[in-house]
Amino acid sequence: MTDSTFTIGTTAGYIKTWLMKNYCILPEDKEHLCMPKYRLMFPFMWGDRFIGRARRMIAGQLEPVLLNSYKGHFMPVSGLTYIEECRILISADFSARMWTLGGRYLQTIGTFKPWKKIGADGQSLADDFDYTIPPDIKRIASSTTLRVKIVHLAPLAQFYRVCRQVLSGGSFPKRLTIKQLQKQAQKDLIHIDHSKIYGSRLKEPILGHHYNVPERTTHPKDIKFDTTFPHIPVYQHLVMPQPNPIQVPEVPDDIPANIKVEEEEI
Repeated sequence: MTDSTFTIGTTAGYIKTWLMKNYCILPEDKEHLCMPKYRLMFPFMWGDRFIGRARRMIAGQLEPVLLNSYKGHFMPVSGLTYIEECRILISADFSARMWTLGGRYLQTIGTFKPWKKIGADGQSLADDFDYTIPPDIKRIASSTTLRVKIVHLAPLAQFYRVCRQVLSGGSFPKRLTIKQLQKQAQKDLIHIDHSKIYGSRLKEPILGHHYNVPERTTHPKDIKFDTTFPHIPVYQHLVMPQPNPIQVPEVPDDIPANIKVEEEEI
């Protein structure tokens, strides 16, 4: 797309940017590449704790250099357009989306959401620009795609604090081991939050005077039978609903009335 980069779209919806400098050029004619410059432009080139799928596919490949790889669409990419004046990349499948050259999502063209103002120059984007992630990509994005898009969503204060700590001779924040995480989780389960019980035990009645708890007795209830009759009608003392007459369905006219079902022997 630019004088030194080449951007392509794949059938899987990925957008890849390659560095075409020194590709298919004799060794004596090659130019020096300032890789820190490209690392500032493309977060994809930052160091990873584990190698992603995009880097595994180009393992051992010296040229061309893969500068960026991220999932931009759910469907195959059908078109790419690069605007040189403002350094904005527009990709399309069934929708047209705007990206920065580094892979930051700007907005989708033709939606009901308000239009985000973008200057004529690529450097005029404000530091507090509302960078987001497309909802369909957020659900299926890989770790590499999320790293390219979320690295710009992190607060700058946190980024500067970590850089200041490393430059002053410190190290990155320590990561807890599995045993330490298990101990911390156990402490969280044992810990009692006294603020929710007002610092003291609850007093009777716990439910207040708005609900009367029925008395629980272990002795059977005394049942009084009517002994005035020569026999005791036990079923008369049972609380049962009134019997309702059973409605017999009518026999259809197509079925003869003299048909009988033979009883089966079990």
